[in-house]
Parts: sequence; C-alpha cells; structure tokens
Amino acid sequence: MKPSNTFAATRGPLTRLFTFTAAALCTFAATSANAQLTGTFKTTADVPVTAVGYAATGTMTLTLNCALPTGTNLTVVKNTSQGFITGSFSNLVQGKTITLSYSGLTYQFIVNYYGGTGNDLVLQWAKTRTLVWGDNGYGQFGNGSVGNSSNPIAFFPKEQVTASAAGNQNSIALHADGTVTAAGYNTYGQLGNNQSTGAIYDPVSVNTDTGVSALFGKRVIALSAGYLHSLTLCSDGTLAAWGNNESGQLGDNGVGVVLSSPARAVPTAVATGGALNKQTVVAISSGYGHNLALCSDGKLVSWGLNNHGQLGNSSTANSTVPVFVNQKGVLLGKQIIAISAGYYHSLALCLDGTVAAWGSDTYGELGNNANTDGLVPVKVVNTGVLAGRKVIAISAGYGLSMALCSDGGVATWGYSYAGQLGNNGATGNSAVPVTVDNLSTHGSALYGKTVLAITAGIGSGMALCSDGTVATWGYNGEGELGDSTTTSSPLPVKANIAAMLNAGERVVRISTSSTAKHTVATVALPPLAGALTLAATAITATSATLKGQVTPSPSGSTTDGFNYGLTKTYSMTVWGTPHLVTGTATKTVSKTITGLLPSTTYHFRITSYCPAGTTHGEDMTFTTPAH
Repeated sequence: MKPSNTFAATRGPLTRLFTFTAAALCTFAATSANAQLTGTFKTTADVPVTAVGYAATGTMTLTLNCALPTGTNLTVVKNTSQGFITGSFSNLVQGKTITLSYSGLTYQFIVNYYGGTGNDLVLQWAKTRTLVWGDNGYGQFGNGSVGNSSNPIAFFPKEQVTASAAGNQNSIALHADGTVTAAGYNTYGQLGNNQSTGAIYDPVSVNTDTGVSALFGKRVIALSAGYLHSLTLCSDGTLAAWGNNESGQLGDNGVGVVLSSPARAVPTAVATGGALNKQTVVAISSGYGHNLALCSDGKLVSWGLNNHGQLGNSSTANSTVPVFVNQKGVLLGKQIIAISAGYYHSLALCLDGTVAAWGSDTYGELGNNANTDGLVPVKVVNTGVLAGRKVIAISAGYGLSMALCSDGGVATWGYSYAGQLGNNGATGNSAVPVTVDNLSTHGSALYGKTVLAITAGIGSGMALCSDGTVATWGYNGEGELGDSTTTSSPLPVKANIAAMLNAGERVVRISTSSTAKHTVATVALPPLAGALTLAATAITATSATLKGQVTPSPSGSTTDGFNYGLTKTYSMTVWGTPHLVTGTATKTVSKTITGLLPSTTYHFRITSYCPAGTTHGEDMTFTTPAH
C-alpha cells in the first residue's frame, strides 16, 4: 500500500507504501473449474498470476510448497487494472487469518484484497508487532508513556497492525479487522474519537458511530497523517478525514460536524462532487495541510493548503474541496503509479520511472535545478545521478525529496540543514538529485546493502534494507534516527533495532512523514512451530499412548503437550515426552495417559508453544475397548 512518504514502486493506496515483503514473492500457479480454483506456491520467484481487472468468485484452495523467510507476503491475484478487485473468494475473506504449512512449519496470513500495489489479493504476514522511536512529547508512541526515545521501543499494543501512519505528534494504525486506532496530540480532534483533549497516551478507536462518523459501515484500507489532520481511504474508493480544517484539508467544503471551528473530532466525508465526481480513489497521501488522491482512471486530485502551489492546479488559493492537479504538461500521457505529499510540496512517480514535483522550491525540493515554486508539476532532472536509472519509489519530507532506483541506489534533493540528504554533507542544499552515501570508506550504514523501502521525515531520511536493518540520516534532536543518540548525522547510520528483536524476527515496514519526528516500524514474527497429531497407540481399556510430531519454530525452543478429553473442549492437558524440542528437525513426541474409561471415545490433539505463539494439531479420536 502506499502511505505518505514511504516505499511505493507502483500505484495503489497510500498504505501500500508500507506493505512490501522482505523476501521475494512465491510463484503462484492456479487452475480453475466451475469457480473452484486451486493454487500452489512453488518457489520464491516473483511470478504472480496477473489479470487486467479481476472478479473473484467461488473458492481458492492454496498449497504452500516452499519455505518462506520471515515477513514474506504471498500474492494470489496480481491485478494490473487501475481499479480494485471485485467480489471475493468464499474461503478468503477480507481481513481474516488463514494458515498454510510447509515442512512442518505453520505460516499465518491476513487476507488483503487491497495489498501489493493497492488492488492485488495478497496474503499478508499476520504475526507482527510494532516498534517506534523519536519524538513522544504527546504520547504518540501509543504505549501509555510520554518522553522521547532514541532507541526503538514497543508501540500500539493491539495485534495485527496492518498499516500505520505518523502525524506531527500523533500516530494512527489500521488493524486487520478494518478498525483504526490513534494516540497522541488531540487538541484539534486529530485522533477522530469525538473528543478534543490535549493528548491521549493509549490508543483509542476512531469513531465509526452511525449518524456521526463518515466511517460508519465502511472498511478502511489505507491511511495517512498530516500535521494536524488524518485521512483514510475506504474499500469503496471514498475518503474520510478528521482533525484541523483551517486550510480546507479535510476536503468537506465546511459541511462536516464542527468541534470548535475549524476542526472536526470525528471522520467527515471528503466531498465527492467536482473533481471526485464518480471517481474511485486508489491512493492517498497527506502533507502539512494538503492532500493528494490518485483515482482509478489515472486522474490526480488535491485539496487544502496551497500557499506554495502544492495543489498543482496553477494557483496559490486554498481549496476546501478536491481539485484536479494539472496533468497537461510534464504529466501529459503519463501513468502515475505513486504519490507523496511533502510538507509544502508534492511528488508523483510515473510508470516510466520519471518523477514530477510541484509546490515549494525554497530548498530545491522540486529537483529541477531551480528555486522557484511550481504551481504545476515540473520534471525532476534525470541527468546527473539519475541518468539512465529508473526510479521505483518516492518519498517527500520537509523540503526533502527521496527516490529509490531499480538498481538499489537512493537519491535525494532539497533541504539539508541537518544532513538529511545523506550525502555526507558534501553539498548542503541541492536543487538536483544527489546520491545518498553508501561508501565503506565513509562508514555508511548502507554499504553493501540492498534497499527495499524509503521514507522521509520532517528532518531525516530513512531506508529499510533487505537484511532487515534500517539506515537513517539527518536531524536527530528527538532521537528520530534511532541510533541511541541525539546527534544529527549527514551520513547513514544504523538504527539500533537489533537490540529489540527476538530470535527469528525482522523489520518489514517503516513509516514516518513530512510532519513527523517519530518513526513506526513493523516487525514480523517468525513462523509458528509445527504440530502434527498422529494416531494413538497402545490403547487399552484404561490407557493409551498419544503421539504427535513437532517442528521447532525459528523463534526459539518449543515446548509441547497434549490436550485430551471427551469432547473438543479437551478437559485435560499433559506434557509430551520430550517436553522441550530444540534445533530444526521434526521430532516425534508421545505421552501415555492412564485412568481412562472403558468403551469410551476420547478426543485429543498435540499443541506446541513457542515465542512466536501457539500451534494446535488436528483433532483426532480413539476409543477404549471394554474390559
């Protein structure tokens, strides 16, 4: 999904910027008959099924025939059209968890019809937790605390956070069930919980009440956070926003529920007339006081603050409703695949790898070798460090622009008061792209790394690497580099995430924004231990030997036991032998139980316990004979 200021190689809702896999996607091969499809994931080659538009019907039975690195997402349907997938498979329900197994290990996934590039059916790695670091002056960490941290710490205790966004002093999170929670600064109602309070340190639910909230009956699929407002995209292609509205950034033309003008404390519908008439939005991004939305027909719209031309509609007048971005010049005939709203400027990435920018150019953030605000999109120069290279991701910060190239290199341009260009302080501000330092001689944390994702903050840049490490650079006054210091750095340094990771875990998503001084990172937990129930043996009138197989999880040692009883509620539990299973090999576990009743049927299953969670084997039965 494509959230503001984060990885976005292709078109899709904002959150998609955060949703990528740390490993290659598995190949998917499907066969169909009478709307009953079967598919097998065979290898880790990235060859998903593709379709120009897709209507899902019937069932889809999936088989996993390859081992998966922690955090891997599986693409079931790659939809190359602009719109969303219609319908759904009866056994693959949006937001539900499914389980696939291979070689004794159990993998859990969340079904997401808005994954990948925003309109693909993706099985998203389910077992995750969230870390955060940097500014926490108003409780935006969501863990009940206040106080900055230069080291990553635990964040948002609710499970299954599928996407997150960082505002200026608040955070919002999207959960697998489609609900949204928020924490932090709330004076303008930017937490959306129908209150106006100074700050809330623990996550609260964004209001969805009937007759009050524009999110009533809606499923949120993407979100973004601005300076004092929040924006969400729903599965029907409509938008809802809440928080400060002094520049029209809620896009509701002033008709929303007024908290204390100009603010809304509950989600209000972004106006669907005018530029959004009969449109389906597929991607969103929020800046300081303006927003961008990409529609399924390729049109780009914007609304809110326009003091530097960041709306791209040839004017500097604010707009309380969505207006069209000028797509006649450098964007003429281009297919936009990613958008990112900076503090006062905007970026768009095209399918051919070129980048367009508009709005403030005070620091050269438009990248066209000038320092003149652009009221319409201009082309970022693709000579110099971008010569012959294709950009696959963009991110806009405060006066800062970032681009990830297909060869793994990262380019930046714009403001560099604290080294946020990452080029080791070589040039100060730059009106053309420069290369983020990855030299071993300089000690760059990017040396020898393959970058998967980028994100720009209010004064820093960040890159997620394929080995799960995070490199950061720029301003560090609130600890936003996460390197255990508050010293700014013009050279990429390594965020101190390893100290917070348990065995087998890895970082798979990062998120900050042009208005934030804190970062949210998603950590994938390793797969669960395998548990296979085997047939009971040595059955007598009063005893039996229960058997099963356990495959240890990469997260650490696995313990095991058996549940048994007269029904599937299993009234008894006993430890297996051996009780502790280590290493990587599958081991057979058994336990003889006594005191059974003659001529009685018993249910039983094996259960394994590991740091990543609990796995149950299938229920089986045995019947004791008469005396």
